[in-house]
Amino acid sequence: MNEQEYQDFITFEPEPVRVIQDEEQITYMEDSSIEPVIILLRDGHFTMKEIESRYNEMVDKADHKSDMSVYRYVKRLEEYNLVVQSGQRVVIGKTATETLYSRTAKVFYPVIKSEAYWNTREMREIIEILRILIGLYTKKEKPSKECVKAMLTNIEANAVLELNSLLEQDNEEIIELLKSYKFNEINRIFEIFEVMILLFNSEFYPEAFKECNTE
Repeated sequence: MNEQEYQDFITFEPEPVRVIQDEEQITYMEDSSIEPVIILLRDGHFTMKEIESRYNEMVDKADHKSDMSVYRYVKRLEEYNLVVQSGQRVVIGKTATETLYSRTAKVFYPVIKSEAYWNTREMREIIEILRILIGLYTKKEKPSKECVKAMLTNIEANAVLELNSLLEQDNEEIIELLKSYKFNEINRIFEIFEVMILLFNSEFYPEAFKECNTE
């Protein structure tokens, strides 16, 4: 359709950065079938037909999906408040309109640190290994599981606060830096940067280390 044949009326613009803390949301976004929808919508506002068409242009032929499948992906993302109806497309000379969709944010920042996260088998095993490593490194009695978990939670909470502060201050530059990266890549970048925040602000954490008798 030629641009002169329609006019888009936008009623919603994505916020610059949105922190995602719901584990189910993050898992869904990382699904290889869902991610193309998230990626293509960072380019703006699109009708469902455009999303369905662009989806299959992005993926390998073996991964092509039916229009109904892509429709279901979009509607599920809408339920998770990751995609929103952002306006209407009016075709000149016609009364019918098409709904436009966009992301709710230009950059999604994942933070999975819920109680369910700490209670996964993987994290329980990691905490047990960390207890042993801390004991060997400090040459002291290994700390309790609860103490290691509290230490990690303390460190993560302060790092997230610092990172959120940065995101609020320099939104546009960060968006420009990250706009071409996939969701899991952004996640990894922020994970590494959180470690750097810890190094820059070591004064935030003495109490956490004292509680675990590691000083």
